[in-house]
Amino acid sequence: MGRGVYALNRKPDFAPVLSPVLVQLHKIIQKNFPYVNFCVWDSYWFNEFMVHQAFKRHYIIEVEKDATESVFYRLTEKNKNVFLNPQKDMFGKYIANYDEAVIIIPMISESPVVKIKKVNIPSLEKLLVDCLVGDEIFATQQNDLDYIIQTAFERYNINPAKMRRYANRRNIKDKIENILIKYSANII
Repeated sequence: MGRGVYALNRKPDFAPVLSPVLVQLHKIIQKNFPYVNFCVWDSYWFNEFMVHQAFKRHYIIEVEKDATESVFYRLTEKNKNVFLNPQKDMFGKYIANYDEAVIIIPMISESPVVKIKKVNIPSLEKLLVDCLVGDEIFATQQNDLDYIIQTAFERYNINPAKMRRYANRRNIKDKIENILIKYSANII
């Protein structure tokens, strides 16, 4: 499960289904910006953990801060539904009009990222911590937050050390400690 932490019952690692659109976005960025750290993910991945299903689909691209504008301009050459680091009012006025939108945001340094089929995606620990921060991107998930966290801990292997480290980078370490205590029976 992590360094010096062992489990008797092994849960699977989080390995979401990669949509063709997400794979294509990854390829475009990788081809045009080969030296930039980034990851891509799909808001539909949370539907597995939620009671209230999201119908709007957001493809999120997290990229190094210095490259966000370059990636944005590259992706807008072919798509009109691409948004750069949108704020709350932008979600209501513009993004809500699209069933599918591509959202580019700055990536937090040292974010836990994994590869699935050669595609960089955030780890489940990162997604859960980011969801707890409550950014505008995670507004849909806020109503089911407890259920999302509980379901994730029940279904998948979660590395508490990785979660703590990333939570520290996002300044919510105390919040994560409380969650780890609450769901500690499901970690092992």
